[in-house]
Amino acid sequence: MYRNEPSMNKRTRGRARAVKRKKTRKRPETVLKESGSPKPESAEADGENQTVEDVRLRQYLDLLQNLYSSFHRGASRICGDRAMAAIALAIERVRLKEQGFNPETLTQESALLVLDLIECTILNAPFFKRSSLRQSALTQVSEMYGRHFDLLEHFQAVEPLEQFYYRLKK
Repeated sequence: MYRNEPSMNKRTRGRARAVKRKKTRKRPETVLKESGSPKPESAEADGENQTVEDVRLRQYLDLLQNLYSSFHRGASRICGDRAMAAIALAIERVRLKEQGFNPETLTQESALLVLDLIECTILNAPFFKRSSLRQSALTQVSEMYGRHFDLLEHFQAVEPLEQFYYRLKK
């Protein structure tokens, strides 16, 4: 602060601070149709609900896909070439549970198998690298849990995620 410049308190004393307000959109007034059939309106509502549900499903699948890809990158960084062998073995073990499982293309039914894939990868990793992989997975899962709890709760993935977390924590 310069000598001749008044302090912030002196400048703002006596004047109200200008507050920048967020612009609010005016919502268009909803006009009820006076037609006798409510069927088109309910079809529109169902279409909107379906679209919202599709968006949430896509977000959920992207979330678990990102978890897998970031764990994959971390495993490659920590273990190097050995990580690829451990991941390949883990994918084969998960495919024994679910035929045709592909971690690159997840569905709602196969999304939580990513957790099994991560767990099997950690178990197949070199012994001295397991703690680093475990810590990496725990960090990623706890961040995902904290940031996207509502989405996980909507798809009933909170409990399996907590179980996975505590299995790794042991």
